[in-house]
Amino acid sequence: MMLENDSWISKFSNRGQTIHDIMCHIQDIPENGADIFHFKYIHRYLIGKYKMLEVAWTPKWKRGDDPDLADLFEHRDKSIRAFKQNIYNTIVKPIENKQYYSFANVDNYLVVPIIGHIFVFNLTIIQIGPGIVNIFLKTKFF
Repeated sequence: MMLENDSWISKFSNRGQTIHDIMCHIQDIPENGADIFHFKYIHRYLIGKYKMLEVAWTPKWKRGDDPDLADLFEHRDKSIRAFKQNIYNTIVKPIENKQYYSFANVDNYLVVPIIGHIFVFNLTIIQIGPGIVNIFLKTKFF
């Protein structure tokens, strides 16, 4: 039995489909982290109206049972590397069931015309299953 207000749905038609191949662990898909390209389109400009100050992101994800997981906690900046190593040694290393976790490293840069990329902050992300996400933010300012 069709209700009177439900007739609007019959006016819709299928116009095609979109297929996305997501190269990540299945538990990352519900989070924005799985959609790495969303950084490029949604978080691209510091001030949306003025397209001069562009923001660049370098996300890297690894499964918890990846043999090279420790590499994700390296950084070229000494103070940020020390911060990330502390997270690795105190939080990540003791985890027994790492296969249920995923880890990410995201560097953020401000792209200034002529000058180039200026490092702003680093995110270290620890995700448990599809919904629990811990984000550690570190910058030279704090």
